[in-house]
Amino acid sequence: MTRMEDQEKRSEHRKRALKSAKIVLNDRHSTIDCVVRDLSKGGAKLKVTNPVAVPESFELLLESDNVMLKAEVIWRKGDQVGVQFIREQAD
Repeated sequence: MTRMEDQEKRSEHRKRALKSAKIVLNDRHSTIDCVVRDLSKGGAKLKVTNPVAVPESFELLLESDNVMLKAEVIWRKGDQVGVQFIREQAD
């Protein structure tokens, strides 16, 4: 896939970032450190030391912003994981 094709799949423009974050799992009892490499309203690219340990869905804590977002993995490549943010449905 070319860079242009990859960008066309995105519904939101992503900005490059370098933010500390935590992948939060097991009912908030466990975390995995990661770095956010790019970020948009709809998702992010994360760099992790052990991508195999990252579950299919989790909460992502953006430490500098003190924001917790629900996320699900949409791709994995080497030490990077692409996620999309899951918006809560209003009842």
